[in-house]
Order: sequence, then structure tokens, then C-alpha cells
Amino acid sequence: MYKFFKILCLNSLLTFTLFNLDFFKFTNIFFYDGLIILLLSFLISLVFIKKNTLSIYTLVITFLLHTCVYLLIPVSLERSISVELLENLQGNKNETISFVHLKEEIKKITNSEKFISKRIEEQIATGNFKLNGEEIVLTSKYKIFIKLDMFFRKIYGLDQ
Repeated sequence: MYKFFKILCLNSLLTFTLFNLDFFKFTNIFFYDGLIILLLSFLISLVFIKKNTLSIYTLVITFLLHTCVYLLIPVSLERSISVELLENLQGNKNETISFVHLKEEIKKITNSEKFISKRIEEQIATGNFKLNGEEIVLTSKYKIFIKLDMFFRKIYGLDQ
């Protein structure tokens, strides 16, 4: 078990370092660059580990784990309209915003008035927003989401 965590930690360190180096961003498309970085990290790690079955299996499991996390979290953060909306609201000093302001923010992102009410309902259902009369309250769940978003953006080099 110690060997698994050692390889996981070292490969994770290498992977997150590569994500934060501009040198390894070849296509300017986060999805493809990430897949290249994950493969590069796997190959570099493969060169430096002892070539026994357990180490290789551990490295393969680590590679698959990193790939799954990469596809589920940072790729979703990068592509989601709802996430972009929540990030744009981050600069809001108040804990409440008006429907008009929220509609304007959604329209800026999508260039359309289509699905505005659906986006608002989605954020209410997930607990990021709460209705308070004619205003929308940004909840503590929203604040936690923003902190997690910033963390993942930092380790995957998305904040550059």
C-alpha cells in the first residue's frame, strides 16, 4: 500500500507541475493539452519507476485515476456555462443580486435570452442561489463551490 501512495503522490506532483508549465500546452485547447500532459506524465513516471508488475499496475491505476478526475472536474469547469456564470458573479460584493443583473450576466455568456430561466432554476435547485422576493441570494454553498473552483483551476493551470 505504501508503494501505491508513493507512486500516486509522485505522479500527481509531476502531473500538476506539467499542467502549470506553459511549455507543455501545444494546442491551446485545454482538453487536448491535458490528455497530452497526462500521457507525458505517465511516460516520464514509467521511465523512473522500478519495472516490476506491482509498480506498473500502480502507475496505470494512477494514470486512469488522474484521467477520470481530469475529465470530470477541470474539463467540466472549463466548458460549463453555469460555472462561468458562477465565476462571473464572484466579483459581486453583495450577497444578493437582482434578476435583471443575473439575466444580463447570463446573456453576456450565451449571447441569447434562451434558457435564462432554466439556468436560474438550475442554480436554485443545486443550492447555489436562494430566492428572496425579487432578489437572488448567493448561498454559502455557492461560496464553497467558488473556492473549490479556484483550487482546481490553480492545480490544473487554468488560472493563467
